[in-house]
Amino acid sequence: MVSEGTADDRVALARQWLSEGIPFAFQHCPAVYGAMRAWLSSRLSVEAKQISLVGTARLGSSLSPDKFGKSFDARSDLDLFIVSARLFQCMIQDFERWLKDFRSGSISPANDKERTYWSDHESRGPRLVERGFMDTNLIPTRGGYDRTKVHETLWLLRKKISVTELAPGISKASLRCYSSWHAFERQMSLSLQWLASDDNRQRVPQAVVLARNKPDNTFEGGDTARLETRDAICHRNHLHRQPHQADRR
Repeated sequence: MVSEGTADDRVALARQWLSEGIPFAFQHCPAVYGAMRAWLSSRLSVEAKQISLVGTARLGSSLSPDKFGKSFDARSDLDLFIVSARLFQCMIQDFERWLKDFRSGSISPANDKERTYWSDHESRGPRLVERGFMDTNLIPTRGGYDRTKVHETLWLLRKKISVTELAPGISKASLRCYSSWHAFERQMSLSLQWLASDDNRQRVPQAVVLARNKPDNTFEGGDTARLETRDAICHRNHLHRQPHQADRR
């Protein structure tokens, strides 16, 4: 389907396989996936159905050109995306405040490595906005630019996943926000078009044929308790109704 299909076929594939259903990383703990979406929904004021996963965590194998075919494991990232025009606009405002200060010299890179990143973000950010999405790693964690608290939310999520029973091990969590589902489908279609080239056709994972910002300790002290599934909440409420059992917990 990837190699022989039309642009409409790629859009349909992106919609069905790259945005819906239980992702590979949560195939053995779908309730944890639901709890994660519910927690993110409350943190970022978006609907849970607007939150999903792409990348290795979604399919089990990476479609990224530099990591093509790499299987999901505990060293993999959790590549989240959200479709929200409101959050997209908030992130643009955060980015543009940083960009203005960076260009005016009001804020300076801490070292040569950060200077390299920021120079890349300066040129790449506006292009992403034109295509209808924004990556969280383009907004610095320092300087008070992250008014949406997305960086803090992702840091807390990684901590919560690490202490949640049955949850997959991950290296870090990242987030891309799209302005609309059309913007998401268009970007995924472009990725699938790359896979359709003759050089890559034989490398497409079977699942597809059938159908970056390092962690830091900036946000220590937040809510890093485990993610609670609906069953866990019901169990806890049941214990609250029976004090003698709760005391033994």
